[in-house]
Order: sequence, then structure tokens, then C-alpha cells
Amino acid sequence: MKNISRLLSLILAMQMTLSVIVFAEDAPVAVSEDILKKFELFQALAICDTTDIDLHKQVTRAEFVNVAANMLGLKKDILGKTGEEQFIDIQSNPFSGQIQALADLGIIRGVDAYQFKPDDAIDYQAAVSVLVSVLGYKQLAIASGGYPSGYFAIANSLGILPKNSRNSEILTWADMVELVVKCSDVDILMISSMGYDTQYDTQKGTNFLTQYHDIKKVKGRMTDNGITELTGPSTIGETSVKIDDMVIQEGATNAKIYLGREVIAYYKDNDSSYTLLYIELNVSKDVSLEIAAKDIISTQKTSIAYFENDKSTTVKLDRYADVIYNNAAYPDYDAETFRISNGKLTLVDSKDSGYYDIVLVEEFDTCFINSVDAERE
Repeated sequence: MKNISRLLSLILAMQMTLSVIVFAEDAPVAVSEDILKKFELFQALAICDTTDIDLHKQVTRAEFVNVAANMLGLKKDILGKTGEEQFIDIQSNPFSGQIQALADLGIIRGVDAYQFKPDDAIDYQAAVSVLVSVLGYKQLAIASGGYPSGYFAIANSLGILPKNSRNSEILTWADMVELVVKCSDVDILMISSMGYDTQYDTQKGTNFLTQYHDIKKVKGRMTDNGITELTGPSTIGETSVKIDDMVIQEGATNAKIYLGREVIAYYKDNDSSYTLLYIELNVSKDVSLEIAAKDIISTQKTSIAYFENDKSTTVKLDRYADVIYNNAAYPDYDAETFRISNGKLTLVDSKDSGYYDIVLVEEFDTCFINSVDAERE
């Protein structure tokens, strides 16, 4: 009986130990806010056919090729130049055509002459070398030392590599997103002339987005959101916005909320019209301040006093400031316009002068509902 009890005790102890081991596993490292913003852009550009992406997970060789081929405008239903599959292990892979196409172009290689290992994880070095080739810099990379040092040297000179790149580790989706978004700002290297010596050249502003997808980038201030201008009623269509002097269809974005703000936007050039794909604040140029209604102490037409970290402070307003009250230009404002009970003030210094010259007032009322007639809802 004692032996049975000891055996049961040993089994229970082992189970408890295993439980401790399971619960002691490290939790995934939180993805930074910067990577999450880049991921929004990555998805808006529609250059990836993989769904349900987990940024912590490893990227397979086939998944990476899918993105690299899409960067070049080669969709997943493409056939390679040979018209037949060189690798014997990609027949059932949804990206087999792209794998063969990039192999035909000399951008990727298999693990041997007949196998690609599409479901294996791709490492960071291989990923960087493929992206350098996609951007047209393969020959320079070979001349700079070849794989992998030459490719990393070129990638570093192009600004593709993040500060803490992990050369020999497996590539995660977070790594992929960061690398590809950085590539979108790189001018691609193209053949400019052929003869005894092939000449390569770049054209400023020509990147893989402009060359293969007709997607362009614009920076500027939103002066009209289709509801109102800064100084009066909107002069453009209600589904459009104006960035500086450029009118763009808002598409599926939330562009209207950026009235008066400095933004970075990506749009599709449809020849006769432009459609926004992605938009965000240009934090490096947007000089702004938000003040909650509860923090306002007093208001003048040219200044606002408020609490910041329990201390009173005052900011100055331009005497000719543009005021937007609940999405409508409000030129006849006075000091009382800024004294709100619920909501917030967003102050923008568009001239970097030390005076806020755009004031966005968001005010709302709180209503309490005592009952609801469910039958007549």
C-alpha cells in the first residue's frame, strides 16, 4: 500500500512539475506601436495574399516569395517563364507560380536543384538578399562581396535595415513588415542602357510602389475634408479630401478626421482620379496640442489657460486663427467658443510660429435615457 501511495505521489509531483514548466514559458514580446502602424500600411498596400497574420510568427519561404513577387507586380496566378515547375515540392503550394517566376528571374534559389522547401521558415539573411534583388541592386551586392555580406552592405546603404537587425535569425512577420515598408521609400535601380557595358540608374521617386502598382505618396496639410474647409464650406465632393492643393477620393480610409493636420498619405493613381489607400499623421511636422474640456481653466480669443499635470499653463492663439467647430468652419468665434463642457480642443501650429493658428473644437452633450419602448424601436 505504501508503494502505491509513493507511486501516486511521484505521479502527482511530475504533473505539478510539468504544469510549472508549461506556465513558465515566456510570453510573446509585445509588438511596438511603430510596427503596428507599419502593419496597417502593409495591409493597405495589398501586397500579401496570406490572411490571419500573426506578427510574432515565422514567415515561410513561400509566404515571403509571395510578398516579394507581389512587390514586382507578379500576382500569385502567374506562370514562370519555363511554363513548368522546376521544383518538385511546390506543386500544391498556392504560390508555386510566383516561386518559379522569381527563380526564373534569378532572384531566389532552392535548397538544391529540385527542392524549394516552401514551408520551411526563411532566415533574415535570405530575406534581405531577396529584397535587395527585387529593388534591382543584385549586381551591386555581388560586386560588394556577394551573399550575405554584400547584400547586407547594400541594404544598409539603402536604409532598409532597422537599427537592430538580426542577421542570422529566422524572419518573423513583424520583421517582414518593417523591411518591406522601408523598401517602399527606396528608388529602384533599373537598366538605363545596354551594350558593351550595361548601365544602371535610379530615378528619384520611382520605387516599387510607383513602378509596379501606380501607388504614390504625398505629404502635406489637409485643408478640406469634404465637409468643410478651414475657412468656409467645402468646395470639393463629400467623398473627397484636399491635401495642400491635391484633391483625392477618401476611399475606405478615415481621412476626414485629419482636417487641418499634417499627414502622410498613400494613394492609387487611376490616371483620371486618385484614391486614398492609407493615411496617418506626419508626427515629425504636426505641431499640435490636445486639451480636454475638464482641464480648461479660462479662455480668451487669443489664449487658453488649462491644467497640465496639475499645473496651470497658458498657450497663445493666432489672432486670425481658423476655427472648426464640430466639423464646420466657424469664423465668428469668440472666447466663449473655446469654453466647452464636454469634448476637447485640438490646437495646431501650422506655421511653427509658437502661436496656434488652427483650433478644432469637438463638443458634445451627454443625454440620459430613462426608458426604451422596445416594441416601437
